[in-house]
Amino acid sequence: VNKTLSEKRWLASGPENEAFEKEFAEYIGVGHAVTCNSGSGANLLSLTALRKKPGMKVMSGAAGFPATVGPILHLRFKPVLIDYRLETHNLDTLEALDKISEVDAAIVAHSLGNPVDILPLKTFVPVIEDCCEAVGSKLNGMYVGSFGTVGTFSFYPAHQMTCEGTGGMIVTNNEQLAKECRSLRDWGKVWDWDTKLGDNTTTYNSTVDGIKYFKHYTYDNIGYNMKLSETACAFGRVQLRKLDRIRERRIKNYNYLLDKLEPLDIFHLVMPQDGSEPSWFGFPLTLKKS
Repeated sequence: VNKTLSEKRWLASGPENEAFEKEFAEYIGVGHAVTCNSGSGANLLSLTALRKKPGMKVMSGAAGFPATVGPILHLRFKPVLIDYRLETHNLDTLEALDKISEVDAAIVAHSLGNPVDILPLKTFVPVIEDCCEAVGSKLNGMYVGSFGTVGTFSFYPAHQMTCEGTGGMIVTNNEQLAKECRSLRDWGKVWDWDTKLGDNTTTYNSTVDGIKYFKHYTYDNIGYNMKLSETACAFGRVQLRKLDRIRERRIKNYNYLLDKLEPLDIFHLVMPQDGSEPSWFGFPLTLKKS
């Protein structure tokens, strides 16, 4: 018998969470999705999971929302900042390629929903594809978030979809990275039970230094508490079903504004990347020099 959400017993990381992760991964076209508290949290968890060495250098854009640079500084890594292109408001990939040999990883945002081609960068370093402003955007027929080593999303109220005003998501095709992100999200709990703890069907068979531990209270990371509630996940599942309609409306609004403002010839208007279908987050106006 199907129960309403109010009749269910779970409050956090239960069946609604699992269903939301599965549906979101299928929508983006990736193998794994991990819910978390926010897009900022998704960036922090992803960069922590990608850690290669202390003090590593991480590339990001010099202009954008601070949630891309913040995790680099939180983890005491060294930011390498790249200028942006005025016509796209995205990171200049040519300048980025010139400096790619200097860095160990990159966080690249699809600013304002406008996709940027990250594939040339991914050839050289792991790339966190920050899709927080671009839920539902496509490039070459594929959803953003499916190109990077890891993709991150935000469900803040101002974005294309929300989970009761909160929420974030991490997506990847790397199963081990997904397990690492879940571990870091859940205080550092071991998620790879089969590999690290043996047969996980027995309650107290996990042994560390001769002491048996319950699998749910075995930790191998210094993590965070960035879970998403069941009600937020249920809300997100409904929003996800509306996302295509939301994207169409945002594209219509963008085209309306472009049609009215382009003839004025006083603004640098943001134009979409070739081959892209942006799910627009905003419509920035930058005045030309008089």
